[in-house]
Parts: sequence; structure tokens; C-alpha cells
Amino acid sequence: MDLNVFQCTDCQLTLFPERYICPHCGGTHWRLVDAGVGIIEQLTRVVAGTEKAGGEPVVLATVHFEAGAFVIAQLGEAMAQGERVRLQEVGGGKVIALRA
Repeated sequence: MDLNVFQCTDCQLTLFPERYICPHCGGTHWRLVDAGVGIIEQLTRVVAGTEKAGGEPVVLATVHFEAGAFVIAQLGEAMAQGERVRLQEVGGGKVIALRA
């Protein structure tokens, strides 16, 4: 399932995760919008305490979307900064970045 982000219905600020109050306009109503395609802005390798089966470290990406939201996701495969990705929610709150 592709990831949805939250857009303030008053000012259209797009965020993830949802907030109680919009930090831009103070609005309290949100609508779900498809995150679409984003660009990997940063990569972080997490080694201690998060190793996958086989001893591989977990690689997290900060992904920036055209709508403005930033989302941190685990890479589903090896990728580089600047690559275009789509995000999928895979259960338990886990978000995976896959090539677009």
C-alpha cells in the first residue's frame, strides 16, 4: 500500500505524521493525500541494535516530496542520494522506500 501524507485543509501544508494542530496556520483538519514520488535527501546507516537477519545494517532515507512532506523510511534495496522513490507502508508502522 502506497504511503499517504496529511495535508492541512486550511493552508495545504503537507506533513507526516499527522499533527493535532497545523504548525503553519493553526488549523485542525487534515485530509489524506498520496505521497507520490519523492527524492532521497539523506541516507543514514544504523548499525547497533537494528541488524537484519544476516548481519546487515539498516539503511534509512530521508525522503522529500513535492508536496513538501519529509518522511524517514527504510530502504528496500541499495539506493543513492538523489534517487526518486515511492514509499510503501508494510505494517506495524514500517515504511519502505522503493525505486519509482
